[in-house]
Amino acid sequence: HTQKRAGTVNWGTATVVGVFAGLLYGGSKEASASVSKDAELMLKLGSTPDKREQYRLMRDAMEKRFIRVARGSIVGG
Repeated sequence: HTQKRAGTVNWGTATVVGVFAGLLYGGSKEASASVSKDAELMLKLGSTPDKREQYRLMRDAMEKRFIRVARGSIVGG
């Protein structure tokens, strides 16, 4: 049984909490920053009558958004 010295913190727990807080902060920051990109996507979708082209544009936009949010989470974490 070891005794903790006064003034020391449980660094493992603090590190894990800090990493998760950074993940949430980075991901939410990137997700909120993509609002203007969504407006741009809606303009493109409205100008394209082809359903396959609309589907492709939407899929590409979702992939890019996921990558942005994931990158922001990793950097924040």
